Amino acid sequence: MTASDSGAYRVLARKYRPTSFADLKGQEALVRTLSNAFAQGRVAHAFILTGVRGVGKTTTARIVAKGLNCLSADGPTVDPCGTCANCLAITEDRHVDVIEMDAASRTGVDDIREIIEGVRYKPASARFKVYIIDEVHMLSRNAFNALLKTLEEPPPHVKFVFATTEIRKVPITVQSRCQRFDLRRLSAPDLIGLLGAVAATEQVTVEDEALALIARAADGSARDGLSILDQAIAMAHDAVGADQVRTMLGLADRAQIYDLFEAVMAGRLAESLELLAAMHAHGADPLVVLQDLLALTHWVTKAKTAPSALTEPGISELERTRGAAFAEALSVAQCNARDLFARVTLQQGNWLEGCDGPFDLVVSNPPYIDPTDHHLEEGDVRFEPRSALVADQRGLADLATIIKQSSGCLVAGGWLLLEHGYQQGSEVR
Repeated sequence: MTASDSGAYRVLARKYRPTSFADLKGQEALVRTLSNAFAQGRVAHAFILTGVRGVGKTTTARIVAKGLNCLSADGPTVDPCGTCANCLAITEDRHVDVIEMDAASRTGVDDIREIIEGVRYKPASARFKVYIIDEVHMLSRNAFNALLKTLEEPPPHVKFVFATTEIRKVPITVQSRCQRFDLRRLSAPDLIGLLGAVAATEQVTVEDEALALIARAADGSARDGLSILDQAIAMAHDAVGADQVRTMLGLADRAQIYDLFEAVMAGRLAESLELLAAMHAHGADPLVVLQDLLALTHWVTKAKTAPSALTEPGISELERTRGAAFAEALSVAQCNARDLFARVTLQQGNWLEGCDGPFDLVVSNPPYIDPTDHHLEEGDVRFEPRSALVADQRGLADLATIIKQSSGCLVAGGWLLLEHGYQQGSEVR
């Protein structure tokens, strides 16, 4: 562990915060666009950065401010040096011309009025005066309206960078005046690589499985991942193991999740309850266990429908082997439409008023049915009472007319499933 020169420990999320575009992980599209804009001298006057927490919105805003004002180049540069007076001052959040405002605590028109008054004055020591407004969606409606004119036509020496986790709350009138960048979640391999590099720099041994657990818990957030790693290092003191991470996060052993899933799917209720009780006794949160079961259900279904997912990087051996076994055992029931008609025994159903044919089997509407291959999924077929037919898109009158023309048919939304094929109106397929 290392500390700053003042003796105060800096958490990993702050210590390893990116200081240049090259350091940003998982944001290739943003980096490429901004790099080209800086190189071509086409830097917009306002940007809005959106994404989940901990993916680098505020960090990117500071890097943009450095690139605009770095003294190592004659103009804006995509590679700020990080050592000149302006870069150091921006990194330490003390540059007089780079103003950061937290919109969560300063939401009113009076706060925006300060910005409107300040943009008239040229920067004191930098090329551009940069306003970084974090959580911009928290501004009041009147505050947004007060900002519109200045945001649309700011002085040439002013740049705005907005950051938000809830882009839908930002008025479209504001969004249309900015270049928008959506920062994506970091993938599991990217997070594992980042955490591993930080652990190596800190000279701490972390098991690969522990890194995977931390990356999964971080859910795409670099800051969350580094914070969890920081806590795990403090807890372990030396080497960080997977069991320690599970205990710290209240997670169940991944193998136990697979055992529980297998028991539930097999209908072994007593065994399922015993497994869940054992996980709870070892500190696993039941809600997290349910979330893990949902994620496992999705994974097995994905492995069944897209087997190539089993070879994706970052998939553990347990997920690959047992997931493949579950997927192999998973059956997706399918049937041929004509075979279905031949095997289903129609009982005397209710009579639609004015119609001469019985019906009691309803098939879901197109496009779920392809009339050219006579192929249905199990979930497309269901028995329903007469009242359900009223909801058909073709309308009750049209449906009655169709059934009159084709007595003894099965109703398939707008399609009619007949013994010899499909019929829509008078057209037989």
